[in-house]
Amino acid sequence: MLSHRPFFLLCIPVLIAIVVYPIPFHGKQIVSIDAPLTTTFDVLVNNLWKFHPFIIHINELKKINDTCSYYEITDRIPLISWMNINLPSTYYVQMNIDRKNSCLTSHIHTSLYIMHAYHQYCMHTNTLKSTTTIITDQFHGKSWMIFQNYIKKNMFLSHKSTLDKLRKEMLNYSSK
Repeated sequence: MLSHRPFFLLCIPVLIAIVVYPIPFHGKQIVSIDAPLTTTFDVLVNNLWKFHPFIIHINELKKINDTCSYYEITDRIPLISWMNINLPSTYYVQMNIDRKNSCLTSHIHTSLYIMHAYHQYCMHTNTLKSTTTIITDQFHGKSWMIFQNYIKKNMFLSHKSTLDKLRKEMLNYSSK
């Protein structure tokens, strides 16, 4: 066993380097909601944290200006979803609200740079039907190889849930 020790000592840093190597990820969804653009954008901005399915706590660390703030977010990450076992996780978000272009842009990073991402919701009016808003939800970033598929899957789930809740809220709004 001692004769293999140098081999094992060499393998450990290599395996750690492979596991923490940053791998790119990306995703995009396009959703159409039968609601006016300005109202839909305002509802998303005002309820974004409420719509997100995993958020436990939000702390605004710094207000950069009227349209941009820096937040500390505590999430519950589903570890074993069928047993409802979650892991609390903290990450940081710099969010910019661009009302002129109807875009909500976020730069996200975690401690130890396990993940670094860019996320954007943009809205525009459907040219064929002016009462319909088209929302593009896109993200890209890098994460450690060991977490890459997990992060991408949870981003899709949380963004899909957010857009579904926005759609339901806009249905409630239009029925009033």
